[in-house]
Amino acid sequence: MTVPTRPADVGRLARAVTAAGLGGLGLLVAAPASHAVTVPPGVYVVDEALKLMFGITVVAVLALGVTVVALVPHFDVANLFDIVPNDAA
Repeated sequence: MTVPTRPADVGRLARAVTAAGLGGLGLLVAAPASHAVTVPPGVYVVDEALKLMFGITVVAVLALGVTVVALVPHFDVANLFDIVPNDAA
């Protein structure tokens, strides 16, 4: 295809490009259509990922709670201040 140089040919080429959807109204249709196709699956995936992360967080908090409950009987405040000084310092 040769590039038109006369003004009338340029106008026809511009109308053809717009009619073919390569510019102008084609963009007004293509952008919303692509978003309508890609956004809903993305929202679904994000929703599932958040549910999974929440489940993992619940398991981690329960594990911390079990650890604290298991260690409380072995904790003695007196051991916090029972440090023998030596010459290493």
